[in-house]
Amino acid sequence: MKTQPWDSLAVLLVDMQGHLTRTLEKTVLDALLSNMFRIIEHCKRHDIPIIVIEGFNPGLDDEEHVLGCLQDALEGASLVRVIEKQGSPDPFSNPALEAHLRSLGTQRVLASGIFASYCMLHGCRSAVARGYEVITSDDLMADAPDMVREPWRTDWYREACSFGPGWERLIGMPAC
Repeated sequence: MKTQPWDSLAVLLVDMQGHLTRTLEKTVLDALLSNMFRIIEHCKRHDIPIIVIEGFNPGLDDEEHVLGCLQDALEGASLVRVIEKQGSPDPFSNPALEAHLRSLGTQRVLASGIFASYCMLHGCRSAVARGYEVITSDDLMADAPDMVREPWRTDWYREACSFGPGWERLIGMPAC
């Protein structure tokens, strides 16, 4: 059987809850969501697992939790799991994440989300430390205006991940 680029791949969508996405400038959020929606459709077509990572924030209503602005796009996807971070910006703080990735036979993760200088950075670092190949790009992540991305953090993504243009090819998705 021919190996496909999406074999052993899982997609991590990080911190897209409503109360967090509202911190982004509209043009930044729209561009990020456009790419996320393309990724989700690709995952639906090829049964690629999607893991939605979110932080627990007591006191928010249900609309602010679970899947935030991704709710409608994820409708009909068969392999979606929500994993809540446990008191840390690192999604691997919840052992359920690694257990789920291992049970799927995941070797590569495509990471997309917000707070590239904090939550995504912690998650991507943990994934690399655990032996996963991480695929991401500037157009798959964003920061709130008050969270200026420090150059050393962007450098880390470039050095440690499959980073930059061409991420579509790496997961077998046609580029726009």
